[in-house]
Amino acid sequence: MEKYYRMKIRKRLQNPYLIFVLGCLLGSLVFVCIYGLAVVNVTNVAWLTDSSQAEGLWDLTQHYLGWVFYRKSPWHFPLGLVEGIYSQPVSIVYTDSIPLFALLFKILSPLLPANFQYFGLFELLSYA
Repeated sequence: MEKYYRMKIRKRLQNPYLIFVLGCLLGSLVFVCIYGLAVVNVTNVAWLTDSSQAEGLWDLTQHYLGWVFYRKSPWHFPLGLVEGIYSQPVSIVYTDSIPLFALLFKILSPLLPANFQYFGLFELLSYA
């Protein structure tokens, strides 16, 4: 009887969907243990703009400022050009602001709060 239950459990653990979900949950748990939940709050920009919190956060500040400039720039073709950083429009790619997320959230920008960041959400999805 015990052998039957072991085989049944082993068979369930071979389900690729279950393994995927368990991996996502484990990755999310690791993320929360390392960073906490405050960085996932899309209105919390303090962790991106305050470089005094930890050494080496200047890159995060650059990524966030690239998103802010892109959000406020008028639409251009090709998509992804940012005004105000340099005398000529610059691509969002060069600010490392996760271009696909930047484009998606620029479309949704009128619905978003004034202080908005998606970097914590991206990191959580990366860990998951």
